[in-house]
Amino acid sequence: MFSLSSLGLSFSMTPFMFIVESNLPMSARAVLAFTAISTTSISTGLLAWASSPYVTSALLSKLPTTGAVQEMEVKTLTLWFKPRTTRIFDPTFLVGTNRPFANLELAQLVFLPPALRNTTPGHEETVAETTDEKGEVIGRWVVKWAEGGEGSCHEVGKVIRRAVSPSMPCPAGAQIYRHFNVHKELLPPLVLVDAPADGVATKP
Repeated sequence: MFSLSSLGLSFSMTPFMFIVESNLPMSARAVLAFTAISTTSISTGLLAWASSPYVTSALLSKLPTTGAVQEMEVKTLTLWFKPRTTRIFDPTFLVGTNRPFANLELAQLVFLPPALRNTTPGHEETVAETTDEKGEVIGRWVVKWAEGGEGSCHEVGKVIRRAVSPSMPCPAGAQIYRHFNVHKELLPPLVLVDAPADGVATKP
């Protein structure tokens, strides 16, 4: 909030640098105005980047028969305090990350054990999707399966969430939230926070 206030104050006070009488030449005033705006803008941007992965709450959806974790829903906030909800349809895709101010990320590469290698090469599945405060999807993280149970993940604008679901487009410039800063006590046991941060997930 302080960073946003200082940014707004910088923009609102800048015109007065050119209106108020002063011995400073116009070029010097322009430099001062540019310095004030750029400094506060950069600091606000860095704060937004650092705080965006912070998870305010995490909900686990379990199978009633076995108690196994089926889905994970995490909530984050934007710089403007707008809620963002990311549903992770398979929490085993969460791996450690090297990104500062985060401890988990959605894997970029995943390997299936021989017992689970029943995927069709070229088939795509949605791993996670992020919705805004209106519940509208703003981004998805998708895995595309290849031979040998290897899957590569990427962000797309239009995918099929499940084999039986219709495709749902994402708006232009959509972005999936794939980095998270989650307290360990909020995580299910199958999420390995201390695993190597190489963006690779090996499903159990």
